Amino acid sequence: MSNTSTDEARYAWEVMKHWLASSPDGKLVLDAYAKDPKAAAGALDSWLRSHADQAPPQLATYVQGGQVGKLVNIAHAGVVSFDASGASWFINSRGLARVLLVLGTALALAGFGFFGYPIVKAASSFNSGLSEAEQRCHELFPQPGFDLSKCLQTANSQFGGADFEVAPWLPLGAGLMFAGMVVSFIGMSLIRSR
Repeated sequence: MSNTSTDEARYAWEVMKHWLASSPDGKLVLDAYAKDPKAAAGALDSWLRSHADQAPPQLATYVQGGQVGKLVNIAHAGVVSFDASGASWFINSRGLARVLLVLGTALALAGFGFFGYPIVKAASSFNSGLSEAEQRCHELFPQPGFDLSKCLQTANSQFGGADFEVAPWLPLGAGLMFAGMVVSFIGMSLIRSR
């Protein structure tokens, strides 16, 4: 099939999907077609014939000219890869492309975890030792004054902030996310269109 007829078929299928989605019974036919195109081909044919008078101008020549079967074939023959989930890029992948997509996604998710870990850890442990140190200062110096202020200042400088090192986690996470994007992009570029 030439590129022009493939593009026309894709356009016809897009128009047909919007037309089907515009009515409740059309949505049912579209959902059935998404689940099992072969079994729903008859329902699609019947719906197109029964709604011929409401056909969009782009499809009127097919429907009113008695070429409903051609529209069903466009959808049914696999010229257009119909995927209700929106994941046709993964469904159409095979072999190395699919392996790279899975690997890239796993790398990106691991990178997200490594990048997010110090953020969650810092939020949960920020100043964790400070309250105990402040309590000790208040026990040692019950009256406000210079000694209490100096003790609180020392406690804040020693126990304030995060209680662990974030430096190795953030660059590792960012690097893994970037590597995952690159590997996934390579996998997507290896997918062949039908």
